[in-house]
Amino acid sequence: RAVDRRLRASARFEVHNLVLDPAPGEAAFDLVSCRNVLVYMTADAAARVLACLAAAVAPGGLLLLGPADLPPGVGVPAGFVPLG
Repeated sequence: RAVDRRLRASARFEVHNLVLDPAPGEAAFDLVSCRNVLVYMTADAAARVLACLAAAVAPGGLLLLGPADLPPGVGVPAGFVPLG
């Protein structure tokens, strides 16, 4: 099924190179989804990318990660609480 046009009109989709592009200038997204991506990065790269993703989430928003996306030594960003 297609996404309802009213829902699609309220969403903003962006292309972003997680490793090379800087963090957005201001938190603007209610939901940032990045499942099963960080697991393929080094811990240092994953930590940098996670900080960028966290900076893109608006206050009260959600950062959706996969269960294996936090490599050993990389913690949950400040201000975020795991849901599961």
